[in-house]
Amino acid sequence: MGSDKTMNFRSAKIVCTLGPASDSAEMIERLMLAGMDVARLNFSHGTHDEHARTIKRLREASARLSKPIGILADLQGPKIRTGALVGGAPVQLRTGQRFTISTRDFPGTSAGVSTTYKRLPRDVAIAQMKIILAAMERAYGKKPVIYTSIDFHRDVMQGEFSDYPIWVRSVKYYPSVKYGDRRWHFWQHTAEGHVAGIRGYVDCNAFNGSIKDWQGWLADIKAPGSHGA
Repeated sequence: MGSDKTMNFRSAKIVCTLGPASDSAEMIERLMLAGMDVARLNFSHGTHDEHARTIKRLREASARLSKPIGILADLQGPKIRTGALVGGAPVQLRTGQRFTISTRDFPGTSAGVSTTYKRLPRDVAIAQMKIILAAMERAYGKKPVIYTSIDFHRDVMQGEFSDYPIWVRSVKYYPSVKYGDRRWHFWQHTAEGHVAGIRGYVDCNAFNGSIKDWQGWLADIKAPGSHGA
């Protein structure tokens, strides 16, 4: 029937993390001879130049030993950390209690803790808006208009909700000129001007229209005795 010897194939791969203690040419060759299949480089530490030198040593060792070697680049993701606790001591949390995570810098207690992730309020606001907008769209069968201020648009909405109609309020300039590339479906100007039938200056609002319409409207409301609105 043939030989009783069986062939043993290794079904697992050996991944080794290389660092200052193991990234020399000699150590890399020893690791490869010992069975390393993949070299992991931790990009959370070291510089790009240091990693480039390690990769060069790996390729040279691979050529010398005629053994292919995989390189796993472990890229650093966003680091979300909590701030220090009062006295460095642990805190006890109760089931169901309110616990605040804030981007303000303060010593943490059982009531709350700071975080290094400064985008947290923006991400939470966007997530909540998406839930509300999706529910409204399901209920009414069309996308709702988002009514927002310039500050909220700048701090939270910039680059988001491009497929929703936006109504921006309290603008001093024509929106597309001053406030980015977004297509504004409605816009609201806060200023004083003349309105027919009312003495003196009053607050005026304008909605939609081209920049030519806008400029004409501004000239109209600023003229004494104007009938613009």
